[in-house]
Amino acid sequence: MVFTYESSGKWVNDILWVDAESLTGAAAGELDAAHPGKEIIVGGTRGVVELIQFDTKKHQPIFDKGGSLHGLSVGELNATYPSQEVVAVDEDGQLFVLFKDGDWKYTLLLKDTGRLRDTVMGDFDRTHPGLEALVVGSSAKVIQVYSENGNWKTKTIYQASESLGRVAALTASHVETFHPLPPGRNA
Repeated sequence: MVFTYESSGKWVNDILWVDAESLTGAAAGELDAAHPGKEIIVGGTRGVVELIQFDTKKHQPIFDKGGSLHGLSVGELNATYPSQEVVAVDEDGQLFVLFKDGDWKYTLLLKDTGRLRDTVMGDFDRTHPGLEALVVGSSAKVIQVYSENGNWKTKTIYQASESLGRVAALTASHVETFHPLPPGRNA
């Protein structure tokens, strides 16, 4: 994985991580409150999620599922944890939430009927506070993941007629289509 950035008016390529296996997902966020700044997570066909620190290039495995991961996203889903959480989805239809609570831990939150392909985080649902993750896959569902009073919740918010392969962040106007605002509120 190469991180490209501008420094002193020049573009710099910095190698952060090298792995012989196929890289299937990457995301960045504030994943370790004890280490200032953002970290990168990467996952792939080995089923391992690696945490990489930008400044030291130190990396460590934080999760090993033992099978191919397809999508990763990072965000503050559950405010009871000091750092952001990772959502990881796999070919077996499993959705994991990874979080740091002293040590790295995970919860198997969902087992879908088909392969899960991708995930993205954002504030998509105005009916409750905080961010949500949206997950898609071969079961043709859009599944919403969120935390309510410190407890994990999932719900299917859309059922398509064909397999879904990717999900992307939506604009406020797209979200308005699925969750209309009360009269008098603007997106």
